[in-house]
Amino acid sequence: MCLRYLYADRRDIRIVPVLASFAHEAMLAGQRPDADPRVPRFLDALADTIAASGHPVALIAGADLAHMGPRFGDPEPIAAPELARIEREDREMLEPVAAGDAHAFFESVARDGDRRRICGLSPIYALLRALGGATGRVKRYGQWPDPQGVVSFASVSFE
Repeated sequence: MCLRYLYADRRDIRIVPVLASFAHEAMLAGQRPDADPRVPRFLDALADTIAASGHPVALIAGADLAHMGPRFGDPEPIAAPELARIEREDREMLEPVAAGDAHAFFESVARDGDRRRICGLSPIYALLRALGGATGRVKRYGQWPDPQGVVSFASVSFE
């Protein structure tokens, strides 16, 4: 809705929200997300829809990264050294995101069984696949800590 406000009467903005939640199922099954035939079918349909639109399209994955602490099922609050470790691991995970490598991103989360509970796994994976290997740049990384948990987030832009 913010885009509609920003562009007001200057541009027709259409927003198509997509809820994606397939990657954790694949990880639990020990498979890549594309092993489920619905995933490539969806991504192909998305590409066809974008191509047929004849208009510029912006793809946005609204997705958090880590969710850790008692609020999310961990036994202890997250202390400063753990916050630093979460940031280090998140930044390592963001390297394949910026490189546009969906499979390496998925593997970086699956490698430790998603210990940090990356809730953006599916939308980020889908975005990377839809962008077809485009490279990006991490613009900002942050954490929202409180005594009961921490949620991390980042912004990555692709051109």
